Amino acid sequence: MTDLQTCIDGLADLVGRAISVEDRQFRLVAHSAHDGAADAVRRASILSRRSTPEVVEYLGSCGIEHALGIAEVPSNPELGMDARLCVALRHDGLLLGFMWILNGAVPPGETERSALIAGAAVAAACLWKRRRDDDARRQSLASNLAQLLSGSDLTAAAHAVLADLGWPNDGPFVAALGLGDADAGDRARRRWRHGELALGVWRGRVLVVAHLPRSADPEELAATLQTAGADRAGVGGIVRRLEELAVSVDGAEIAVLVAEADGRPTATLEHLGAWALITELWVAAGRPAAPPMIARLEAHRHGQDLVRTLEATLDAGGNMAAAAEELHIHRATLYRRLERIAELTGLDLDDGDDRLLAHLGLRLRRLSRLMR
Repeated sequence: MTDLQTCIDGLADLVGRAISVEDRQFRLVAHSAHDGAADAVRRASILSRRSTPEVVEYLGSCGIEHALGIAEVPSNPELGMDARLCVALRHDGLLLGFMWILNGAVPPGETERSALIAGAAVAAACLWKRRRDDDARRQSLASNLAQLLSGSDLTAAAHAVLADLGWPNDGPFVAALGLGDADAGDRARRRWRHGELALGVWRGRVLVVAHLPRSADPEELAATLQTAGADRAGVGGIVRRLEELAVSVDGAEIAVLVAEADGRPTATLEHLGAWALITELWVAAGRPAAPPMIARLEAHRHGQDLVRTLEATLDAGGNMAAAAEELHIHRATLYRRLERIAELTGLDLDDGDDRLLAHLGLRLRRLSRLMR
């Protein structure tokens, strides 16, 4: 079977027209040689590798997803789009993408149209093979990642991942975990600007692993995963060898727990400060509940206000003006609440050990709420 690029180049030569193929998300997959007949939409697609949202909306309104045979797409001067032909590429009824043919000055005749239909069938077969190959490769990568994290035959699994992705043997490597959308990893793979991501699943969470170039930052990986649909995303520490990946994944798990507990969209292990140590100790201790004094405070009829007041005061390092501003209350109200907190908890907030105990208790409260 010929490959897709060879098919498109040969077909374009045969019919004498510019041809391109996009997947079903309107991302450019292949295109024939650029010539002077290309309109603004084709040039932009070649440069950015995808169609703009405005173009996608217009094409969708033309009913191309349901068209059989060759569909005619009218010009749209506002978009800089000349009239073109479209053939939906399908395999056993499954839509895989679209083949685009610029009309040119003279519409194609019957011989050319027959050649386009035959060429579209070959292009669809190429897309289907590519999809099967990609699926098999991703399954292999996911299996090798799982083997790396299981602790068995690390060297063989690491070499298999490196070979599949073309990564160098030495890092840095980093792992990220995402909560929520199961397809977020695949979308993150398409959005990641620094090479390819390895995808997997770890304890019910989306797992992505990257080889970080110098121009990339671990936080960018978390942001990519989160904007790709994950509700929360956490990045672990950097490791130098892929055999050490489990260390980065453990760190990513701590980070995503902090993101969830603290209400952050993303979290990176190296920037978590005390949160990282507290969460690690909490997990190691079997994820206990918050201490009784915090439970008593929360049970009060004004418990939520009192908890927020204590958190704001401790987070501000005892700066009462900053805490009152954060809470949008008068400083006198803050002092009254702190007196009530001391009565309910028995804490002396002028004592460093009690302040530390209160701060730990509040963070354990946030973490323990994840268990509900």
